[in-house]
Amino acid sequence: ADSSIDRRSPNAPESLLFGKPIPEVPELVRQANPLTYIDQDDPPFLVQHGIADRVVPVNQSDVLVEALKQAGVPVEYHRIEGAGHGFQGLSKEKIGEEYGAALKFFIDRLSGGKPPRQG
Repeated sequence: ADSSIDRRSPNAPESLLFGKPIPEVPELVRQANPLTYIDQDDPPFLVQHGIADRVVPVNQSDVLVEALKQAGVPVEYHRIEGAGHGFQGLSKEKIGEEYGAALKFFIDRLSGGKPPRQG
């Protein structure tokens, strides 16, 4: 699904962030773009994105994931059917599955397989 926001509009969130419409500030856009900073030394990534997200188009995550893969960065990508922005539209069970997948990713990929300490 495409975004419901006209990203070139002066009232778009990006334009408000930069103080001008994004076509007028290409250098600021480049500096704010995470693709600018990807390299092989980046940590593993987990990307979870709802296919029905109308705030942030899923193709933005598609592009990010492809750039990470091209740089040799380990990446796990979940394109979540029926999910809007912030998992809107998903059942509690499906949200729990995605949170569980995130916890598993953090334990497996970022903590050497050791679960976090309790207490």
